[in-house]
Amino acid sequence: MSWFKLKNLQVELRIFVKVNAKQTSLIGINDEQGIIVALHAKAKEGEANRELINFLSEWLCFPKSHAVLISGKHSRHKKILVPFNNKVSALIGM
Repeated sequence: MSWFKLKNLQVELRIFVKVNAKQTSLIGINDEQGIIVALHAKAKEGEANRELINFLSEWLCFPKSHAVLISGKHSRHKKILVPFNNKVSALIGM
């Protein structure tokens, strides 16, 4: 199973988050878990989800409002739909 799916002009990313880290950062990418991200935020009241969207939007250069959390609102395993752009294209190797 791949960690991304192309959907029209968007890409669905599989993401595994580790919350309550010392700092927010990319840990790595693998086929089993997808993109692995450490988040400084705690997993309460949507803080971690907001921080994840902020991190992805800065890293992949798209407006925060263009990201959609498809699944995983209360889970470490998430699927997020992001716009396809040059940064995302380079990330997925296209």
